[in-house]
Amino acid sequence: MDAARIEIPNARQPFEGVVTGGQPTPAQLGAAQGAGFKTIVNLRPDTEMTDWDEADRARALGLNYVNIPVAGAGGLTEANARALAKVVNDPDARPMIVHCGSGNRVGALFALKAAWVDGEETERALEIGHQAGLTGLEDRVRSQLEHGPA
Repeated sequence: MDAARIEIPNARQPFEGVVTGGQPTPAQLGAAQGAGFKTIVNLRPDTEMTDWDEADRARALGLNYVNIPVAGAGGLTEANARALAKVVNDPDARPMIVHCGSGNRVGALFALKAAWVDGEETERALEIGHQAGLTGLEDRVRSQLEHGPA
């Protein structure tokens, strides 16, 4: 599995069998299916998806589709971190793509998962978040990691 072969925006491969990044196109979902990917995890709420139906496209390709709506910083919750952990920790779901609009929310949620689910210390959790795409939400995530879930 090679993140560069899928070419989604801001593609990263923070873990074996997991590619993170921004919104894939329908053609990129097809490329993912052709490359052997099994699961698409979309962190965008339905209200952000207006051009095409990603769930229908993924399912038509035979891909598992999971939606964990993270509506901006307010969606960075412990419940969403645990939902992400459930799918990411399922070896039968890999390889997978986890995406939002740009990859920033993906990285933020991976950082929260690392701390709240996996027990990592704040700095290590932020490092994991950066590897998965965390950028502009870092201050919010750091605050949550230092002061507890909002």
